[in-house]
Amino acid sequence: NFWINIKSQGFTQNQVVFKFFNQEVQSGIVCFVNEETGLYYVNVLMVNQGNFLLEKAQVSIDEFQNININVSSISGFREVSFLINGNKVKSVSIFSNKLIDNQFDEKLKEVDTKLTIGSSENLSITLSGQVYSFTNFKGYLDEFRYFKDICTFEFVKNHMHKNIFSQDK
Repeated sequence: NFWINIKSQGFTQNQVVFKFFNQEVQSGIVCFVNEETGLYYVNVLMVNQGNFLLEKAQVSIDEFQNININVSSISGFREVSFLINGNKVKSVSIFSNKLIDNQFDEKLKEVDTKLTIGSSENLSITLSGQVYSFTNFKGYLDEFRYFKDICTFEFVKNHMHKNIFSQDK
């Protein structure tokens, strides 16, 4: 859950909002923003043991908005859902080869993998023959929160305007 303001001036493709990704083992998660035909999207890419999932939801630019990303398991496969400004939005699956609901590659623990906010660290990933080269985030990011449990729609609506230090969860 975070507040984001994506700047249109000087926009570059595939700006990393946050990532927990190990390039050496090609496993982890990357949240990034991109533009397609004048529309802007927040994307979630998850890669694990050769399987991947890429979902996106349309967002606004040049204004703050609250983004909540939930990753859940449906019928043994990972699913991504988005709440933007407290409203459920329909996401679009870019491609998926069924990311199975299992633990991420153990090498993520063995190799020093860090949660990084706003920095691409020259990350490049190839999936189904398409290369994704990432850039640093150029905009504003505020009140970044990570929850290990899925936040309900009601929780997000009731807490999105509260200061990060006032949270109980």
